[in-house]
Amino acid sequence: MQLFGEKPSQKMRSPLEKGDNPELDTTDFLDEKNTKIYQSMVGAAQWIISLGQFDIAVHVMSLSSFRLQPRKGHLERMKRVYGYLSKMRYAAIRFRTDMPDVSDQVFLDYD
Repeated sequence: MQLFGEKPSQKMRSPLEKGDNPELDTTDFLDEKNTKIYQSMVGAAQWIISLGQFDIAVHVMSLSSFRLQPRKGHLERMKRVYGYLSKMRYAAIRFRTDMPDVSDQVFLDYD
């Protein structure tokens, strides 16, 4: 995504910093153009969650509450989420579909 003239930074080890409180952000409000960009980024991130990238759900839902009037700090946080997604693009959630081997377990019969 080169919406801002550069690729997202892949240095992020988590979607948001530990102990970050976006509700305490006091940076300037975004202009109309950047507000629409922010809203689009939040919407796309919500789709990414529905496609299986569950690890960003809490962070995106927290940032989505500022959709109406986001601040510059909120946009920077959303960029960080996208940087994390860029770094973790090969991550996968695997589901085991075969029956587990419980042959070594002892099960008591109850009446």
